[in-house]
Amino acid sequence: MFEVLVNGNITEYLLWDISQVIGRAIVAEQKNNVKIKLINVINFRRGEGLGSMLLDRVVYDFGDRDIITTTFSSRVSWYERRGFIKMAEKNSIVEMFRKGSRGESAEVSVSSRASAIY
Repeated sequence: MFEVLVNGNITEYLLWDISQVIGRAIVAEQKNNVKIKLINVINFRRGEGLGSMLLDRVVYDFGDRDIITTTFSSRVSWYERRGFIKMAEKNSIVEMFRKGSRGESAEVSVSSRASAIY
């Protein structure tokens, strides 16, 4: 089950399995884009596609805007398969970018994503 929490410019996605959070994504809306601050899946549930599910939801909700994130070099191909491109790298830390589907940054109504459970 997905839970989406919105607090100001921060959107948090929680992926629940019965009584515990097994995955989480945090997105910060910025002036010209959105930044994925975190995508994480609990260790014993990795490899089940849950991280992809979280990223797909972020792209669904914010895909009309440019999306940026920072990741480890070992995760670059995972992001590239989902439409991100590598912008810069320093000490195994990589800046990734995904162009918004409208070709420009656009505002998204917070009410369209208001705290909902899916």
